[in-house]
Amino acid sequence: QTGISLGIGEAFTINASYILSQRAPNASELFSDGLHHSIAAIEYGNLSLQKELSHKILASFIKQGDEFTFSIDPFISKIIDYIFIEPTKLEQTIRGAFPVWEYKATDAFFSGIDFNSSIDIAEQLKFNLGLSYTYAQDLSNDKPIILIPPFNSFQSLKFTPKNQKWNFEIVHHINGKQNRIPNSNFPVS
Repeated sequence: QTGISLGIGEAFTINASYILSQRAPNASELFSDGLHHSIAAIEYGNLSLQKELSHKILASFIKQGDEFTFSIDPFISKIIDYIFIEPTKLEQTIRGAFPVWEYKATDAFFSGIDFNSSIDIAEQLKFNLGLSYTYAQDLSNDKPIILIPPFNSFQSLKFTPKNQKWNFEIVHHINGKQNRIPNSNFPVS
């Protein structure tokens, strides 16, 4: 990871980073071979999967204050041999009919933006808000990537009593529906 940081006044900071990362396929991505009981689907691994190689450019715009802080973080990323799982067919077994999901790899493009903020409502009460939008595209097949919801958000309200070692926090999450989906329909007879 390489990056630069620039302070603008006392409250604002701009960061830019280039991140190179790699990830080897895990055991389930390589060796799955049969019924996955918890999701009632058949999964097949892929022994030809190679390591993922990711190139990511990330910028951060940060405002640091005594009572209010926020950051805006846009990013773009290209991942070579991105590993994902996709439905491919329906298989009839002695236990019934199950959808088949297979691990695959493709070159992928991701872009998006993250927003995080924190405000001190009172001395012991803090509100946090986070929003994220992600765009994911399969570059090899020119289609969206499955199982990447575009929007998610969290809100939290945290109470920390003075001179105590405990806190109370209420957290709420929202995950948006993915409308840009690949056509993974397969014939069923």
